[in-house]
Amino acid sequence: MSWYVLNNLRDSSSIAPRTIRKTKKSPKPRKQKVENNLAHPQWNTKDWLIECKRPEYNFPKDADGKVGEETKLASHAWFNRHSNGDYFTIHPTEKPSDVQSFVTEGFDKLGLRPEILSAVNDAGFQHPTLVQCKSVQPLLAGRNTVIAAETGCGKTLAYLLPVMQQVLEWKQHFPNNINTPLALILTPNRELVYQTYGVAKRLAENLSLTPFKMTGGKTKRMIQAAKFDPMDILIATPSVVNKLTATKILDLTNVRHVVMDEADTLLDDSFNWYIKAFLRKISIYFQSVRKPGSEPVGAQLTLASATMPQDVAPILSDFLEEDSFEMVVTPGLHKLMPQVKQTFMRMGKIHKSEQLLKTVKQLQASKTPTLIFSNKTTTSRFITLFLKEHNVDAPCFCADMRAEFRQETFNKFQSGQSTFLSTTDIASRGLDTLKAQVILNYDFPVYMADYLHRCGRVGRIGSDVNGRVISFVNGPAEIKNVQAIERSTRTKEPLPNVNGNIKKLIQRYEDAMDEKEINEEIRQMAH
Repeated sequence: MSWYVLNNLRDSSSIAPRTIRKTKKSPKPRKQKVENNLAHPQWNTKDWLIECKRPEYNFPKDADGKVGEETKLASHAWFNRHSNGDYFTIHPTEKPSDVQSFVTEGFDKLGLRPEILSAVNDAGFQHPTLVQCKSVQPLLAGRNTVIAAETGCGKTLAYLLPVMQQVLEWKQHFPNNINTPLALILTPNRELVYQTYGVAKRLAENLSLTPFKMTGGKTKRMIQAAKFDPMDILIATPSVVNKLTATKILDLTNVRHVVMDEADTLLDDSFNWYIKAFLRKISIYFQSVRKPGSEPVGAQLTLASATMPQDVAPILSDFLEEDSFEMVVTPGLHKLMPQVKQTFMRMGKIHKSEQLLKTVKQLQASKTPTLIFSNKTTTSRFITLFLKEHNVDAPCFCADMRAEFRQETFNKFQSGQSTFLSTTDIASRGLDTLKAQVILNYDFPVYMADYLHRCGRVGRIGSDVNGRVISFVNGPAEIKNVQAIERSTRTKEPLPNVNGNIKKLIQRYEDAMDEKEINEEIRQMAH
């Protein structure tokens, strides 16, 4: 050992120990986790309409609603990727029971026949809603009518009651009803066909009229082994109607009332061919005219939807006058549902799966029925497989599934056998999902109309539960829509750009196996 080392060891005992103070680093502020506030938030909701992660952007319920340059939105910085983890919630301002717009007067004030009133009473309907009161009389008068009202307000009954009364009056002039309906109700998908048919069948139980349903998927078999059944009211999808009329199995010459339910979908590019081809077979009049004791001359047209495009008239201009429609519009059209809590979460794309699992696990613990929406079928299938790996059953409900399996999957959710359903916008239109309590937008919808329709799956008439919508927000187009929603909430104005949302990317609501056959039929009809 060297002299230097020995000397230092010898002298080290005489050196006073040096006190070394460790400076404690101040702990980093813990980031507030969004997922902790999803299922059971502890916020005070009495004062705030919009409550944010950053309290300085909170917006009170009693504010004047003016949003100027000096007032920043909670989502104003969301185009910056550093805003990941931010969120805000729009709190409900009313209870479901306060929003359902029931009218104090009964159905007997709407001009309905005693047998129709008896059927309504037997079905358990006690008071009409606002849209039902406003719609029944114009339809009974034979006028072409647009019923534009918010989701879940009772539009089906609004057109079904007058249609059934009309058919009862017309039957004596049209004795043959074998494959020859007097009224035709078109819907964009088979699930809505089944749902509407179920309501019609329940109402017609003690009436002398026959509702009938038809859907695609087995059209070739229906043509090869044609059946001829009595049908006063036909409820069907456009494709099957076109195919069976082209093959002379279905006769539309006696149709005097056509209803297009979810009209904005039926009038978009997905169904344009079908609608135009079928409308050429029916004479739509400015107003269906009928002399006492005789059959009506011409057919009337009714369009019903929660969102209505501005270019309805040009699309139908080949078949009727543009000013022939009577508009039935409710105050809640194109507005956010005031009884539904809505949370928007800014996150990177790579964090969506992780947040999905955290949110779903919370909802699973409370057994909360939830619809998980994606923009593409492939994403919906991924969610089903991803959650299955983590012991969460979320069956896929998509357009390319076989009809029987798709209906079985939906029925399991409705009956409570499945807590979650992974789906696309096929489930956003018209379906009466009273079981659903939460909407989870894994993909934020591209179009504002789709957001309204998705939200409309909760907080519906007959629901006793406050609905909840949770949306994951990522891309620039999504952020732009969220900012429009926030601005509309602050100003208490209708959502912008809802009228123009004619979807070009929506999938046809028919089985992929039947699509080639459908296209061939369209080409034949075009010639």
